[in-house]
Amino acid sequence: KTLFKGDKKLERADTTAALNLYFKALFMDSTVADSYAKISDIYVAQENYIEALDFLDDGIRLTMAVPKDPESISHLFSVRSFLYFHMNKLANLLKEMELYPLDLD
Repeated sequence: KTLFKGDKKLERADTTAALNLYFKALFMDSTVADSYAKISDIYVAQENYIEALDFLDDGIRLTMAVPKDPESISHLFSVRSFLYFHMNKLANLLKEMELYPLDLD
């Protein structure tokens, strides 16, 4: 319910209120990957790439231990890969691809 409220705030372009609600959702359950995804998306939109990357690292580490939402976890990896590419951190991108190869089956 808190995530939904954050989504409504974000629809109204109130990113501060949306972030507060998404962080509140994380405080209630730190293993919800969707919270990390939504917060990192806001950071990327604000061009806060380093902050987004640090936050994604934490989110992936915490949500992989208790995978509740594989689609949102996949989104975290996707955004992190985009940031590695955008920030010209190609070595990190290649390392990630080696650690988490695509399963095309």
